Amino acid sequence: MGGRLAVVSTPGFGSTFSLHLPITVGQAPIRTSAPAARFRSPRNLLVVEDNPINQMVIRSMLEQLACPADIVASGEAALAALEQKTYDAILMDIQLPGISGVETTRAIRARGDQIVQPHIIALTASAIAGDRDRYLEAGLDDYLSKPIRIDQLRSVLNVAPQTATINWAHLDTLAQHAGASGHVQLRRLIGLFAAVFPQQLDELEAASDRLDRDAVSHIAHMLRGGSSQVGAECLSEACGALEARVAGASAEQIRAMVSDIRVHFGEALTLLKKRYEVQEMIDAEDAAAAPIPHHISLRPAPNTESPA
Repeated sequence: MGGRLAVVSTPGFGSTFSLHLPITVGQAPIRTSAPAARFRSPRNLLVVEDNPINQMVIRSMLEQLACPADIVASGEAALAALEQKTYDAILMDIQLPGISGVETTRAIRARGDQIVQPHIIALTASAIAGDRDRYLEAGLDDYLSKPIRIDQLRSVLNVAPQTATINWAHLDTLAQHAGASGHVQLRRLIGLFAAVFPQQLDELEAASDRLDRDAVSHIAHMLRGGSSQVGAECLSEACGALEARVAGASAEQIRAMVSDIRVHFGEALTLLKKRYEVQEMIDAEDAAAAPIPHHISLRPAPNTESPA
């Protein structure tokens, strides 16, 4: 290597060794443009994935993580989307029709400061040696191997664990227990929830305006039970918080908690209607006759099998 090793020795004091090597100081590779600062949880997320099944799976996971997302099926569409909107993060499939995910990422980074650079995460069906370095060199920030798991997605998006807006597993179990007609009954149940809850929420607001703490506690308790039965966990949690704190809360604090409940209701209803394709709700007469019970159950379909 052209180096030199030297030693200086003094009797009674010891020896000093020195090594001299000719080293050229290199320069670290310069990235075309650095991504945006690490987010806590992306407000605007773009998914670039051409497979409809993968799109559906990823959308479902993101809904559970409360991460809204736009989905496109090609690199060209992703580049067009970035001209219309700023994204905090992109989930980028590598194998895309037309330009690949790596080529799309290079094109995004080449735009430099013309756009707010997003955090880009590769989605790949194969993770072989050298892939990570190749992705990082292209401007990708991280990668996930398919099939994607929700815990991995939460980690790579840096999403803090939180109460789910909707407990989908609870609703799936509810429908399964009802047999063949489970999903039909479930849609009607959600329709009933959507028709009745706003009426009871209006009653809650009226009680809070007149500072009737007993009425607020009673209505919050009913709403907590009803929302829990349709899997609206964040909403149920907000109702429970009001019920628990109303006795010692100020009028302003009560109104703020009621306002939070209304926000959570809107978020839950949007997800429920989208998932179960619930159209405009059951008529007002049915709604008035059927307030949300504390405990909702779907009756299982009758056993039609003939006895042996």
